[in-house]
Amino acid sequence: MIYNWFDKLQKNFREKLELFLSEAKSKWFDIYAFETYRNQDRQYELYGYWRTVAELKTAWVPKSYAQPTKNKVTRTLKSNHLTGNAADIVFRVNWQPSWNWDYDSLIQIWKKFWLNNLKPKETCHFEDDWTVLKLNSNNMKDIAEILLVNLSKSYDKLPDTEVQAEIHKLAELLRSKYEIK
Repeated sequence: MIYNWFDKLQKNFREKLELFLSEAKSKWFDIYAFETYRNQDRQYELYGYWRTVAELKTAWVPKSYAQPTKNKVTRTLKSNHLTGNAADIVFRVNWQPSWNWDYDSLIQIWKKFWLNNLKPKETCHFEDDWTVLKLNSNNMKDIAEILLVNLSKSYDKLPDTEVQAEIHKLAELLRSKYEIK
């Protein structure tokens, strides 16, 4: 079963994921989101793979999820899938999902959207993560552009006109300093 509930993803992440999938497909990658949002039961199910009842007991996971003969899928109970900020991307080979592929080219496209990949632990796992924004003099313009996009999305929702004025000043400062149109 494929768990790709796009409607349950966080809006910002969903938009980035859709742009990423569109760009990757335009470069002839036959890929899709195999798993996106997960509820807690699904996370327990995947965590139970390759684990015994005793191991699940120490993690406070119900013993019914133990499936020690299945291959390990996840290392955590606190996945970004639970918050709608992650997706597992797979390749389609003969209409079947395949994880045995070179993800390096996809990772390069993904980085354009300032998103994170868990290579080498889980190469197929891509997530929204602001911690990947490492501030340095080489990427400040990129970060300013991301901030401007996010500021413009929330500007009209601000109830206070003084705050709107300050946000407008910040946006103008970023545009001027980093020569952004």
